[in-house]
Amino acid sequence: MASATTSARIQKRARTPHPIERGYFSYETAADYLSVSVPSIKYWAGQGLLIGFRMGKRFRRFSRAELDALAERLRAEGEVEHAS
Repeated sequence: MASATTSARIQKRARTPHPIERGYFSYETAADYLSVSVPSIKYWAGQGLLIGFRMGKRFRRFSRAELDALAERLRAEGEVEHAS
């Protein structure tokens, strides 16, 4: 029975989707998603306009919903013309 439990854990781990598939983006993928530069993403995160969560000391991840909300705010203010 222990081998069945171990096998189930391995299968569950193998099926864990990539962060983008779960809707989470790194600085680089967030910049690509919004068609802006990485420094823009870092600036907005530093200003509190883009809320993300930290993974360790150096990495942040941003949700698709948060990126979409930022794009809408910036589009409404006229700062970004073609953000997704």
